[in-house]
Order: sequence, then C-alpha cells, then structure tokens
Amino acid sequence: MNVGDINKRNLNKILRWCKDHYGKSKFKSMKTLSVVIDTEMDASGAYCTIQNKIFINPNYHDSFIGVIDTMIHEYTHFRQDINVMYFKYFKKYNYSYENHPYEITATHVADRDKRKCFRDVFHKRYRKKRYI
Repeated sequence: MNVGDINKRNLNKILRWCKDHYGKSKFKSMKTLSVVIDTEMDASGAYCTIQNKIFINPNYHDSFIGVIDTMIHEYTHFRQDINVMYFKYFKKYNYSYENHPYEITATHVADRDKRKCFRDVFHKRYRKKRYI
C-alpha cells in the first residue's frame, strides 16, 4: 500500500481496528467518533474534542504506514482526558510538545502498534476477516 491508498474506506478500517484493539474512551463517545480527510490543515493529523473527529491530511504523509501511525496517535488522544489535563500539562512542562506526557504516550503507542495494525487490516496473509 502507498500514499495513494489513503481514502475514507481505508481510514475507517484503521479506525475500526483502533476501536477493537484499544477500546472505549472514558471521556468521549465512541459512537460519534469519526475520521475526516482534511487537506487544508497544517499538520499530519489532529483530534478535535469538540467535534469528536480525527482529521488526517494525506499531503503530510510519505507512506501508508505513516498514516496508520497518525491514526493510532490521534485515537490515543481520543482516549485521553484532553479537555481537562492536556493544557494543564503544557503549563507544568513549559509548553513543550516534546515532553508532554500525552504526546509521549500517543507517540509510543503508535510506534509500537502501527505494524500490527497494518498486518491485521491490510496484509493479505494475516488480515482478519472483520477488516476486509
């Protein structure tokens, strides 16, 4: 798979894997969570707590595995207490993205699991029927 395969159908497959693999959020409804392609935003991805949406910008990715990484990263934010704790941590750690506990966790989870997600969802030999 390559960057050209970034589309709503494949993003929804990744989202379904995230829901199956990581489960619910204590803070937001999984029923209303959705993924949106946004080529105008100035980032590879973002989670919006107000809209309960994960936004993905294909133009910021140079590989399909990078898209999976971003989806898992943003899904991890969906599961975190973004509304209350996110900005408190910024103040505590002097507004640094690099040492923010939520960013560290989201980066670690995405890096750890992106290849498993790819195998489970897209690899012909290993994929689960649920994701076909």
